[in-house]
Formats: sequence, C-alpha cells, structure tokens
Amino acid sequence: MVDFTRQREFKTREAVLPVDKGLSPGIHTFQLVVEDQSGNRSKVAQVRVEVVRSRIPITPVTPTPPIIRGGPTG
Repeated sequence: MVDFTRQREFKTREAVLPVDKGLSPGIHTFQLVVEDQSGNRSKVAQVRVEVVRSRIPITPVTPTPPIIRGGPTG
C-alpha cells in the first residue's frame, strides 16, 4: 500500500498502484508521468480527486404492533 505524502514520488513497473484508503477529506491532486524503456517521458497527466466523508443516514424504525387473529380457539 502507498501512503501518500505531499510532494512524494513513487516509481513502479506495475500498471496498478494500490493506495491507502485513508486519504483525508478534501481535494487531492495526483500526477502521472510514464517512462518507456528508452527513458522517454510522457507529458504530465493530472487529475484532481475530491474525498468526502460519507455518512450513512439512519432511518428510525417504528415497531409494528403484532397482529392477533381470533381468540383462544384460533
């Protein structure tokens, strides 16, 4: 897992970079530069990601009274 720290560079030969799920809420900017085997580098690709704190709304449950049918004989 990668722990993102401001202005830190990561190098990998893999096409996927697993990241820590704990990014703080806010807007984060990520940059990607690809280098081939000859050392040629791509232009910087940049993406901004907004992390929001999600809260699952809790709906109160109203109990339903039991249904009683018939008397002692059913």
